[in-house]
This record gives sequence, C-alpha cells and structure tokens, in this order.
Amino acid sequence: MAPKFQTDSSQLKDLHLVQRVATILQEHCYSQQTQCLRTLHFQGITKAHQV
Repeated sequence: MAPKFQTDSSQLKDLHLVQRVATILQEHCYSQQTQCLRTLHFQGITKAHQV
C-alpha cells in the first residue's frame, strides 16, 4: 500500500506542475493574444502544408 501511495502523491505533484505551467502559458497568451493566435495560426498552416 505504501509504494502505491507514494506513486499517487508524485503523480499529483506532476499534475499540479502541469496545471501551473498551463495557467502561466494561458495568462501569457491572454496578455499577447493577437500575437499568440497568429503564431498558432501560422503553425497550423505550416503543419497543414507538411502533411
């Protein structure tokens, strides 16, 4: 039981880290939304051309 609990707690830490990074990226995106959307749009076009 103890090792399983250890694994779960480390996964929770990873999840918190992922959520924090996602929140930071989201806030960064909102502060420069047009540039961010343009970049995503450009990446989408590039991927579409590569396929």
